[in-house]
Amino acid sequence: MDYKQTNFVCLLFIVVIVVLIAIVLWSSGDSENEHIYFETSKAAQKDISINQTLNTTQTNSNDQTINTTQTNSNDQTLNTTPIKTQTNTTNQYTLILNNKKLILSNATLQYLAQTMINNKIQLNTKIPLGYIFVMQLIADDIAFNQTKTPSLNLESLYNTANFNADYLELNTNINDTHNALLAQTKLIFVRFHNKLIDMGLNFEAAKTEVIQTYQYLVVKDFLFKFCTPKLVRKLLNRKTRLLSNSQIPLEFSMAAFRFAHSILPNEIMINDDLTLKMNDVFEKKIVDINWAKFFGSEAQYSRKIGPHINSTTQELALNLLKQGQQSGLTSGRKLSKYLGIRALTSKQLERHFKETKKYNLSNETPLWYYLLAESAIREKGEALGPVGAFLVAEVIIMILKNDTNSYLHTKEWKSKYKNFDSLCRYVFN
Repeated sequence: MDYKQTNFVCLLFIVVIVVLIAIVLWSSGDSENEHIYFETSKAAQKDISINQTLNTTQTNSNDQTINTTQTNSNDQTLNTTPIKTQTNTTNQYTLILNNKKLILSNATLQYLAQTMINNKIQLNTKIPLGYIFVMQLIADDIAFNQTKTPSLNLESLYNTANFNADYLELNTNINDTHNALLAQTKLIFVRFHNKLIDMGLNFEAAKTEVIQTYQYLVVKDFLFKFCTPKLVRKLLNRKTRLLSNSQIPLEFSMAAFRFAHSILPNEIMINDDLTLKMNDVFEKKIVDINWAKFFGSEAQYSRKIGPHINSTTQELALNLLKQGQQSGLTSGRKLSKYLGIRALTSKQLERHFKETKKYNLSNETPLWYYLLAESAIREKGEALGPVGAFLVAEVIIMILKNDTNSYLHTKEWKSKYKNFDSLCRYVFN
């Protein structure tokens, strides 16, 4: 064998060795990757299996479902069990928890209502007084037309206002402006609309800007204050699972969204020269409101949320308790457990509100009273408790998500105002 043949054989041998080493290394690496792939696949299959379990529900034409794995602002985990709702006699309202109606005697309801009268509740320095009237506007807006899909598009204003070309004029001679401060709250948006017209916008463009600003402030200002930003962001960032056909839960309309009655003060300063008792606020015509007294640095504050009312509205508590019972509402504890949110114990209720020791009210607690007590116990009266906050935020966000024209579906739109205070400063300056 000559030198050239020897070199060729050596070269061939080296090539074979290199190829064999490469095959071994490739096989080893491929085996490792295969192991990683199967581990990932198993995890993914597990996640899919869990999701299928959560999302597989039996429904009929009258049932809707809610499947939530979300954690609320108090680290309460919402139940993943499907929540069915029973349609009520009108198309707009429904019950989350049906056939669990709490029935108490008139004497019990009268007793509980009487114990709620309290004029000495501390002020809530986190909630300026103006938000009570924003809340009233929201309720008025939702309920304005019960034959249509609930919306937050100021129909109660735009469908009743007087028109002067593209300008709006508040109509104060109709039933929906049933108290002076609600009418004045609507005037904020009348003035806003007209300023936009002065800037050169046409009617429809101004109306769209007004409505989307209103919707934005309801979420990012009103809900952030009463339901906490953490919970609101979570509900915004997941699919709405409550009442997919836009029906309003009676648990919301007859209980959760009636917390404002507990935070009304005994009197309200309208401006530097006029202070009115609460009864007078709802009866007298008021035209010269200083909104700095309601939202700004000079703002008056609401009372803390809790199972109490002031003496000027003492008949209201009994009426609300009776209406809740007539609507078929369940007890607060049963609804809490149904939603998967840790319920208040009877000991907690009795320790904070001794009146619940009587008539077994610490166990069979009317929903409206329970949600107010939950706020007082869990949030020190400064915001809604976990059940109340979930109901209020979920319903309002549901309405906006189901409205394809709402600001939530207009990604390029940005609000020029971060809160109601900044809007009022612009409108009235």
